[in-house]
Amino acid sequence: MEKIYMEEYQQDNNDNNSSRNILSLALCVFSIMLLVFLGVVGVQNNTVSYAVPSESPSQLTIHKTSDFYVEAYNSSDSSKKISVPIYFSDTEKKNPVFSIEKNNTNYPVDNSIYSKGNTVNDLGLQYIINNSYLGGKKFLNGASDYYEMFLTQVAIWVYLDSVYPDNNTYKVDDSLINILKNCNTYTYTGNSTPYTDAVTSEGNTYLKKVETLVNEAIGIRNEKSLAVLKNDVDLVKSNDGKYYRTSVITVVGNAALNLKNYSIKVSGVDGVNVVNENGEKLKLDNVNAGVKFYVLIPSSEISNEVKNLKVEVTGHFNELLLNEYTSNNLQKLIYPTDNNRDIVSELNIEVVGAPDTKISSSKTFYFIGVIVLICGMGMILVNSKSEIRE
Repeated sequence: MEKIYMEEYQQDNNDNNSSRNILSLALCVFSIMLLVFLGVVGVQNNTVSYAVPSESPSQLTIHKTSDFYVEAYNSSDSSKKISVPIYFSDTEKKNPVFSIEKNNTNYPVDNSIYSKGNTVNDLGLQYIINNSYLGGKKFLNGASDYYEMFLTQVAIWVYLDSVYPDNNTYKVDDSLINILKNCNTYTYTGNSTPYTDAVTSEGNTYLKKVETLVNEAIGIRNEKSLAVLKNDVDLVKSNDGKYYRTSVITVVGNAALNLKNYSIKVSGVDGVNVVNENGEKLKLDNVNAGVKFYVLIPSSEISNEVKNLKVEVTGHFNELLLNEYTSNNLQKLIYPTDNNRDIVSELNIEVVGAPDTKISSSKTFYFIGVIVLICGMGMILVNSKSEIRE
């Protein structure tokens, strides 16, 4: 419960505002120059020009040929290989689909027909897809997209085995991991130049990146999609006595999703204002992700009556949505599509007034000083009296 106490918070002075304005102008100029530079030079190291489909159809026709197996092995012993099939939903082989049943040996073949099933509500799995090359990120610079698909598929299998250890369909054989640890050569049918990767005592670069991605996915899978957070401290009264201010409120989107911006709706108390960390009034729609804010409550609204201040936040997300596709007893597949989604979360603050002593901090120190002075004068007077001698 929020209790009202007579405290003061300081407004930013003009000098600080001027400094911020100069800094903001410098940052704007730097940003413009950087954008121009990037537009001229181009950035190709960590991004992939891949357009994720915007819709998930009711049916998919799977396209797969013998050319689309990626194999990984150690060049000193090519008999131990990992062979991972690569599936597509189009004849141009641009839109990949991924298997979620490692141990189901009923593989789809070319022209297998799959029907759309449920939306996959696993934030860890979404995190892997959103942080793969499909989300504009690559495991290694310069690697073919086929190798990126291979590593994304391996990450999906390892993740599902880790979080659903009792499901034999997701079980990953230890031999697969052991082979992967020692792989230094990756190839696919028809490719005359295999991709090579150095193997160290800690394993190869690919495996370390896969393990990191999987561990991150496991870490965030049970977190909220959208959280509205506030420190549990008392409301603070403004210098002019017109408002009480909450502690700073933070909006956090799950790392598996892409929070673009959010909207704010405040109810339960009349006349409130929402301001940013600089005290500037915020427009309540399409607030940029990462912006924190305060709620200012008019002093006239504070009384002994308990009021519930509700702060409702609607997060606007752009994500790679996953849909499950099935075909009789064949392996289940997932198909990523670009998707915009709104998620709502709220914060409730109980507000109750305490007796207003009308004494500010400065006045409190003043009265304490007066009391100390009076006591000191009394001690001086007592000590100055003549002693009575017999």
